[in-house]
Amino acid sequence: IQSDGRARLSSEAFRELMGDSMLVTSSVMDHVVTHLDGDALSKCALTCRAWRDLIQSDDHVWATCARQDFGLSSPITPPRVVGEGGLGTGSSFREAWLAWRTEFAEFFEEDGDAEVLKKTARIFNELRAWLGENEPAILATLRPGMSREELATAMSANQLSLPASVRAMYRVCDGQDDSKVTLKFDMSRGADNWIGLFGGYSFYDNVVNLRFLNLPRACSLHALCRDKEAFDDKFPFACSFQWAKDVMPERTMLVGLSTGDVLSMGGTGQQQGHLLHPSGGAGLLGWLETFFGRLRAGYFRKAKLIKDLEHSVGISLFPRGGEYACENVTRGVRVRASSLFVPEMCRGLQRYFYAYSIRFRLLRPLDPSDGGATSCQLLSRHFTFTRWAPGGPREEDRVDGEAVIGMYPLLRCAEGAEGGGR
Repeated sequence: IQSDGRARLSSEAFRELMGDSMLVTSSVMDHVVTHLDGDALSKCALTCRAWRDLIQSDDHVWATCARQDFGLSSPITPPRVVGEGGLGTGSSFREAWLAWRTEFAEFFEEDGDAEVLKKTARIFNELRAWLGENEPAILATLRPGMSREELATAMSANQLSLPASVRAMYRVCDGQDDSKVTLKFDMSRGADNWIGLFGGYSFYDNVVNLRFLNLPRACSLHALCRDKEAFDDKFPFACSFQWAKDVMPERTMLVGLSTGDVLSMGGTGQQQGHLLHPSGGAGLLGWLETFFGRLRAGYFRKAKLIKDLEHSVGISLFPRGGEYACENVTRGVRVRASSLFVPEMCRGLQRYFYAYSIRFRLLRPLDPSDGGATSCQLLSRHFTFTRWAPGGPREEDRVDGEAVIGMYPLLRCAEGAEGGGR
């Protein structure tokens, strides 16, 4: 009997009274926890001893939470927790989830920022897993995320107020290591010249390879461009070659500090920049998710960025699929065409510049009706280019000429040739 005169059953008496209706089968429990994140699961563990024992002992439950909350496919801890050398390995998914939750506690203290951090972690953890299997050289260049204190110090020293998406990005991954990827273009350099995380391309004398800037580098570039009107209220997170003390890179990727939009700007820094991903909530994280998703899907692939330079292998931004690529096979000859938006070559927001790439490959000997030859030669070309503005008429340009820019490539089985232009 309580002090107010009301009766109160002990927990043991309550269980005895309720009998079997108190029992929750493991299958029901499994169904319940699949709809919970790690924070909700931790609260459930406080409900009673039975739930606590079940939740803390069932690592399968925590594997689901770790995957949903932070994109973990294995029980790894944040890179910064174990220092240089990549991700550490926890003894369980519950331990790994707690390590991530503890390391980024400040995002869970601010309304709305927890989901930003979770999405950022999922994007980069899935990327790291893919790079480990497909592009280990690029994975080796990624730096661990900054600590909360390091980020706050950098923002204060540079008088920056960064949005949650940018703060989360640099807390999870602090760009690429300067000692492993060069920022200065040099034809004689090896692989470190071409392993920018955001890929590259070349046509004629235009060469681009986009590095993911670590925060100290990004702050330096921001300081260099602070007086340029086009950089007002924007922060750079990636750039291409030729960055010197007073020289702008050929191409810079920026995020709007108030809008969250991702933009690309040419080397002059005079234009306002071209929007690369629509606003409306997508912003930086939407752009990163789309880019890395296309990378994993094979939309972008590793290739020589300069046709005649063997060691210029990197992620090529000439797409292999989607709306800007197509291919066809005629009598054993495959022709693959793709186009690429080149914002750094645009002059003003009303002019849009695209480069194109054409690849030929003889896949098999020609049909007997063609003599059964094992080789063929390109003698002439006919291209039709279609351009239009939204809501406007379509206009076609036709190009007829000999071979490819004066060359007559000879194709043999399993050998290819390529050409490009603008």
